[in-house]
Amino acid sequence: MFTQEENVKKTDELNGMFDWYCKNFATRVQEAFNEFFGEKFSLKLVSLSKNINVLFQGDNYFVTKVRIDKNYDLFFRCSTSCVKIILDDILGESKSFDINSLSDLEGRLISTFNDFAYNKVIDLLLQPERGAKRKNFDNINLTFFLKGQAKECGKFILSLPADLVVPEALNTEPYDISGFNLSVLDTTVKLGTTVFTLKDLKSLEVEDIVVLDNSNASKMYIIYKDYENDFEIYPRPELRLDGQEDDFGGNEEMSEKELPVNLWDSIQVEMGAELESVKITLGELKAIAKGQVMDLSSIYESKVSLIVENQVVAKGELVIVNDRFGVKISEVLEAISQGEYTPPALPAPGMGNNNMDSVPSQDFGDMQAPPEPNGDMQMEVPPPAGDGSEEEFDYSDFNLDEQDI
Repeated sequence: MFTQEENVKKTDELNGMFDWYCKNFATRVQEAFNEFFGEKFSLKLVSLSKNINVLFQGDNYFVTKVRIDKNYDLFFRCSTSCVKIILDDILGESKSFDINSLSDLEGRLISTFNDFAYNKVIDLLLQPERGAKRKNFDNINLTFFLKGQAKECGKFILSLPADLVVPEALNTEPYDISGFNLSVLDTTVKLGTTVFTLKDLKSLEVEDIVVLDNSNASKMYIIYKDYENDFEIYPRPELRLDGQEDDFGGNEEMSEKELPVNLWDSIQVEMGAELESVKITLGELKAIAKGQVMDLSSIYESKVSLIVENQVVAKGELVIVNDRFGVKISEVLEAISQGEYTPPALPAPGMGNNNMDSVPSQDFGDMQAPPEPNGDMQMEVPPPAGDGSEEEFDYSDFNLDEQDI
């Protein structure tokens, strides 16, 4: 097992080695294609490996072996798709292509090119020692993706004797990312939540202070695209309104007002608070990801939106009340101030799980109780809702025969 520092060092060495092969062999192979065929094909080095079996899987290859001396050979391998791409561009597209039955002209064209490419790369290899016996039979396989005029890609593999290649690890300077750290991002910052009844919600006024019961003045939640994380902050002392919680509570202050008079006003909804379009730098986002405590001036300069069911109901300024976030309201949306907020729909009778225990017990107005059972049961159907009739339902004709009880 390698330590993290050893892994980083080894990765840097491999990256430097790969850069060396790209700078030398990849450049020479591309030059060979350009000079032999014209600038018809583009190649990209995608792999360095010693195991050739993985590269061969699922394809057939046209192989050219070029002898360096009695001990060493260099191999060019063109996959079926690579050969077809070359021949189609040079000789014209063939309707029935089979790599196992190439014509003499087609085979000679590919072989001649491979000889040409050999002369382009041979001076990058060490000269074999005369009379020395080869001990290491490893090869370094350079796999290229070749692309022509069409969208298809083919594999072109150059296999080099490992003994004759001495790659140099390039000493590249670390890429300077300081400029990226200054890039500005538009993010969403959430502060916390609280619970309101609809009656309280419709009673919001400018200068009211809503305390977010589920919040912590030392923590916020940041969202950027699909990234979400909480982070600690230094609370600003000038935002504190400590010692005045009884005068500012969101639910508590509102509950002292007139009690709800109908079922809808008794419904409780969750209200969240978000800072509007907080701009932070990429460097600050990285610091948040590392768990650093932040003091972001841009956060405190942003207005706060109070949101219920993805709908902004009010806006205001951030305050801190006894280590919880609060919002001092400066603007109430017109629909809320005029009582036009559309409440969430209740389930129809008999549908779903009508858990009435969750609804606070309140006085539901002047609803009349039915009279004691007496006589025959008769019922007058009230007019349909929404027809403009304001006539209250009359229970006077609601009678039950004693024998039906």
